[in-house]
This record gives sequence, C-alpha cells and structure tokens, in this order.
Amino acid sequence: MIDTSDILLVLGAGVIFSIIALNTNKMMINQEQTQIDADLLYSGIAKAQEYIDHARVLAFDETTVMGGRPNNIPNGFTHQSNLGTSADNDHGTFDDFDDFNGFATTDTTQNCIYDISAEVHYANQDHPEENAGGRTRYKCLTVTVTSPFLRDTVRLQYVKSFI
Repeated sequence: MIDTSDILLVLGAGVIFSIIALNTNKMMINQEQTQIDADLLYSGIAKAQEYIDHARVLAFDETTVMGGRPNNIPNGFTHQSNLGTSADNDHGTFDDFDDFNGFATTDTTQNCIYDISAEVHYANQDHPEENAGGRTRYKCLTVTVTSPFLRDTVRLQYVKSFI
C-alpha cells in the first residue's frame, strides 16, 4: 500500500522534473535568440562592408577622378566643407571616395531592415579615426548601420590614402 511518504516523493520528483524542463526550455530559447542576434549582426556588418568595398575602388578626390593630380597636395583636394556629392544620393553614381559623405539609405534584406549612413572626413595620419579638421592625404569613411532589431550599432571605418 502507498503511504504519505511515497506520495510526497512522487510529488517532489514531479516538481524537480518540472524545474529541469523549464530551465532547459529557457536555455534553448536564449540560445535561439543569441543565434538570431548573431545572424542579424553579421548581416549588418556585411551591409556596411558592401558600401566600404564600393567606396575603396573610387578615386581619392574629385580632382583625381580622371587620374589627375592636384598641383598642391593636400591643399588642392576638395575643401572639407564640400565633401559629399553634388548629385543625388544614389551611391551607384558616386565617382570619388568622399561622395559618400552624408549618404543615407534604408536597405532591406530577407531578415531585417537596416538604416545605413556614411560620413567622410580628412583623417589625422597618426589617429585616422579623428577628424584632422583640414585637408590631408588621408580620408576616413565611417559606415554606420542601425536597426531596431540590432542590439548594437554596427560601425565600420576605412581609411584611404593618397600617395
């Protein structure tokens, strides 16, 4: 015959099993969320890299588009207040590196919608991430990717030099 202690043992085992099952389920959900976050982050990084890859093959400056070379380097380059494109905001028509300054677009992938923006500044030779405040032989492109689905902002930089 079953006494009270046996019933308590069965109930205790049921409670322990329930706790283990809930913790396992929570762990699996967290792991799946981490995987989704990583996929969205990698996709955002790939988007930023796509714009950097396009910019890096362009001429350094408007004065060098046709293979020219300014007479006075670096003062012959575009003034920092004029960095950017005078045309529309379509990166397919950009002909030099600094045309990406002020560029902004929304890019949709299969899994996410990304807001992408770019800034270009003349870079300090020793600290390229810093704005030199004037013309130099270096330009730094910063591509920023954001999305409400990303936990963090993706920010990639590329420095192009004129030799």
